[in-house]
Amino acid sequence: MFVSKYAEGQPVSSRKNSGGRTSTKPGACFDNTLCRCRVFNRGEDKQCSSKRVNGEYCKMHFAKIEEFGGWSYGHYDEDRPNEILCDGNKVEKGDAINWKDMRKPKKAKNELPQEIQELKSEYEEKFGKKPKGPKANDAEWLKSKIEDDDSDSDPEKDQIRELKDEYEKVLGKRAKGPKASDPEWLKAKIAEVEDKSGLNAEATPFVPSESDDEENDEEEEGAGVGLLVIDNKRLDKTPIKFRFEGVEYTKTLNDEGDWMVEDEDENAVGEWVDSEKSGWINWEDACWEEIHKDHEDYESEE
Repeated sequence: MFVSKYAEGQPVSSRKNSGGRTSTKPGACFDNTLCRCRVFNRGEDKQCSSKRVNGEYCKMHFAKIEEFGGWSYGHYDEDRPNEILCDGNKVEKGDAINWKDMRKPKKAKNELPQEIQELKSEYEEKFGKKPKGPKANDAEWLKSKIEDDDSDSDPEKDQIRELKDEYEKVLGKRAKGPKASDPEWLKAKIAEVEDKSGLNAEATPFVPSESDDEENDEEEEGAGVGLLVIDNKRLDKTPIKFRFEGVEYTKTLNDEGDWMVEDEDENAVGEWVDSEKSGWINWEDACWEEIHKDHEDYESEE
C-alpha cells in the first residue's frame, strides 16, 4: 500500500532544522510539498527533504531521473523496493538493497556471571596478567589459583590482604585499579573515608561517590556514555560540527570507529576520511556531492 494512502489524514512527521529547512525522518508520513524520491539514509529510508522544483522532484533528483531514466530507490509514496530499480552512480539495477531493518542482528556476546568477572579481575590484580586458556572462565580454577597465591607466607602480602579487607569493609566495595595492591594508597583511601564520615573501621560501610568509582575502576572494561573503545583506545562519540568547503556538516563515530557524516538536514551523506593536511568526504552517493556544490555556502578549494 502506498505511504500516501496510509498517511491520508495523518499529520506530516517532519521538523524544521536550525536553518529553517524541513528535515524528514525515517518512517514519517509522505509530504506532498517535498520531492517524491526515497533516499537510502544509511539503510533507514526516508523521503527526500528538498522542496519540489521540477514538477514532483527536487533539482538533484530530477537531473538523476533524466540521466538514468528513474531513481534507484523509487518513490517514498510507493512500496519500498528490495532491489535497485535502475542504474545509478554507484549502484546497478537488480542489486539487493541493504535496508537496516532487513539485516540479520549481530549475535550478542554471552556476558560472564558477576562472580567470574570479579574472580578474573582479582586474578589480574594478583598476577599482573589476564587469565588465559581453557579454564580461564572456570570459577573453581580461578579460586584455586588465587588461593594458592594467598597461601604463600609473605608478611607484605598479608598486610595488603588485610588492607584490602578493611578497604572493602569501610568503602563497601573491593579495591580495584592499578593501585589496588599498593599499601600506601589503600591506607590513604581508608583514612580519607574515615576522616570524612567520622567513622572507624568497625562502623557502617561507606557508600562511595561516583568520583571514587571512576578513580578505582580505571582498568575495568567499557567506557562512559559517549565513549567507544577500539584496540584498548577510548574514542569520544560526541557529534562534531565542522565545515567542508564552506558547508557545515556533523560527523559522528560509529561502532566500527568510522566518522559518519550528516548534513544539516540529518541526511547520512558519506564518511569522513582524514588526510595529512585536512580530509574529505567519501560521498555515499554522487547526488550528495552535487547537493554540496549547489549549497549557498559552498566554496571551491583549489
